[in-house]
Formats: sequence, structure tokens, C-alpha cells
Amino acid sequence: MRKRKWLGIMALLVLAGCRQAGAPEALPVIDLSKDYPEKEFVAQDLFDVEYVPLETNDEFLVGGFVLAVSGHYIVTVDPMHEVGSIILFDRRTGKGLLKMNQLGKGPEDYSCADDVIPDDANDELFVIDSAGRKIQVYSMRDGSFRRSLPYAAEADYGFVDNYDEQHLMVYDKSIYLKDGEPRDKPYYHFLISKTDGKVVRPLPVSFDEIHAPVSLRRENGRMVSMLVSHLPAIVPNRGNWLLVETSSDTVYNYLTDGQRMEPFLLRKTTEDFDRMLGIGVMADRYWFMERVITKEMEQGSTAVSISDIFQVSNLVYDRREGRCYTSLVRNADFVRGEDDLVDLCAFPVNSGDVAAFLPMMAHRLVAAYEDGKLNDGPLKDLASRLDAEDNPVLMLMKYKK
Repeated sequence: MRKRKWLGIMALLVLAGCRQAGAPEALPVIDLSKDYPEKEFVAQDLFDVEYVPLETNDEFLVGGFVLAVSGHYIVTVDPMHEVGSIILFDRRTGKGLLKMNQLGKGPEDYSCADDVIPDDANDELFVIDSAGRKIQVYSMRDGSFRRSLPYAAEADYGFVDNYDEQHLMVYDKSIYLKDGEPRDKPYYHFLISKTDGKVVRPLPVSFDEIHAPVSLRRENGRMVSMLVSHLPAIVPNRGNWLLVETSSDTVYNYLTDGQRMEPFLLRKTTEDFDRMLGIGVMADRYWFMERVITKEMEQGSTAVSISDIFQVSNLVYDRREGRCYTSLVRNADFVRGEDDLVDLCAFPVNSGDVAAFLPMMAHRLVAAYEDGKLNDGPLKDLASRLDAEDNPVLMLMKYKK
């Protein structure tokens, strides 16, 4: 999965915490106001790491925008060279397989490609077109159009993921525009049919008042809110699904075998919900996460990076110890330093054999090689053969067998 998104400013939010008195014994309580001791990891100790260079030629050029990794495919978009292009690569070899571009206004086109969901079982691509309020479905074999799925009434699809062979899981982010108001819908998570787009199963999460992912800014002496990020409301959990709602103090695990939701963890936050929770890689022992605190912005200020809007810290929950830490994950193929840090919350997959992926820009790898910042090993060998203009290299982190 996913896919922490490439459009807009992306902020992933994460767990932290230890059990508190009064909580169910098996349910962690995450205190987002605490500072935690540091714990350091090496990615290669946690995962089997592979590097997949994406084929570079005149047809298959991408600007580093990798949207998804499935069992067989790497899905990318190319806004830098050709707006609207979607390119598929083979996950094992990195060989370019398909380039398609249906950007347009016709019934078989998409007006934008906010996200692209691969469905290996059905050999289909689901292109999320928020401007057209539809999901366009294409063949992964030849890019031919198959059907169009209209949005549910009054919904705005913020997150969509491949649930099973018949359904997509969706989160309705229209809630984000109603910060501070009472909830106006019985559910915001739901399953839709891949055949006609109709809602087939609501997945209600309990809460009363809406607390949206917004940043505060002072305008003419008063505070106003502005939507600044899409939070990961749907996170695969190795066969199950975590439902994350910023308005709720409970993260739920949707169990696919029994089609039921169970509380997964509780988060403790301040009264104004300025501290948010995002979930990254779910491993057997460790849950990697991020805590995000929204900042107050002054009138006329301009955000140029995530750090201007959010204070972000990486966390990890150790299930064996029942304790939370501030986490640092390093890539052993780099010489120790800032360049060797791995973010396990940016592109979690938590599905099949893949825990997460990380796109690595060719020009950065070439510079690291020339500057002596790569240790002997597979990445150094690969970087020695790269050109700075090549397509990205994908770092795949796979669960150890």
C-alpha cells in the first residue's frame, strides 16, 4: 500500500505509546504528548532489502513519482516529461511494461490522475479522477478502457485502496472541510464495488465532533484554518486494514476474515487535537509510526516544506516490550550520516511480501557514489553504473522469511 501520495503536502502520522491505567490490557494507549527515548535500527536487520532500477529510455521516463508497488508491478506517473502519463514497470526486473495517457475530457479519459491503484488479480488499473468525480478502469495489459465508476453521492474520495478482487476500500475526505462541526454522515470509510462503484459495505468509526487535518493561520487578527495535507486514513495491515480517523481517539483494525472491526490502539492527545497520528510499517514486533503536530502560521507566511507546517517525529512501538521509542532507521549501504536515514512511514505497503518501498533519485545516488558516501555492496555497484538523468531506483524492503 500505499502509498503516501505525491499530490499536495503529504504528512504521515504515527503511533506512539505505552499502556495506561484503565485501558484494556492488550490494547496500547498512545500518548502523543510524551517524549520517548531513542532507539536505532538498521533496515537490513529488519528486512530483506532489494534495489530495483527502473528502466530508462525515451519511452519510459518518470520524474520520481512512484505511486504503488503490487505483487507484479511498480506504478509511476510522469508529470515532469508528459502530464497524464501512467507507466508500469516490472517489480522484479524494473523493465518498462506499459505507458498510457488517457488525459482528456472524453468518457474514456481522466481529467487528472490523483492516484492509480493496481489490481493484479484482475489485470486492471483504477485511476482516481477527483476532478471528474469518477474512477476510470483500464487494462494493465494494453491500457485499453474497460469501465467508469462514479463517485458515491456527495463524497470526495481522498484515499482508495485495493481491498479484494471485488471491492475497493474508500475514505471520504469531504469531512476535512468541516473542522469543528458535528459529524454529518454515518460513515466515511466504506467498500465499493469494482463493477459499478456502488457502496456495498459502510465501515463506521465512532466519534462526535470533526477534527480535521488543518493548520492554523492568523488573518486580520483572527485564526483561520486551511487544509494542508491528506492523512493516511486507510493503511493495509498484512491482510487486514487499519482505519485511521483524525476525529477519533481509536484506530480500528478491520478483519477481512470475519468482516468486523476491532479496536487496535488508543491514542491520547491534547484537547484541540493538534497532535495527529499516522501509521507506517507494521512488522511482527515493531510498529513504525509518525507523530505530527500542526503549527500556527502567521499572516502572510508561505509554507515551502512540511517542516513549515508540521513538527514531525518518527516513533516505533515495541510490541514485545510494550514500550514506545523515538526511532532512527539507517540504511547500511550508506556511510553513516544524514543520507542514510530511511523513512518507514513515507511509502508503507504492509501487503504480501513487501513492508515498504522508497524511491531513490538517480542523481542523488550518483552524487553519493562520487562523494564516497556508499559502502561496498549492491547499492554502490548499482550507483557506479547509473547516469544522473536515469529513472529512480526503487528500494524494496521485504519481510524476512
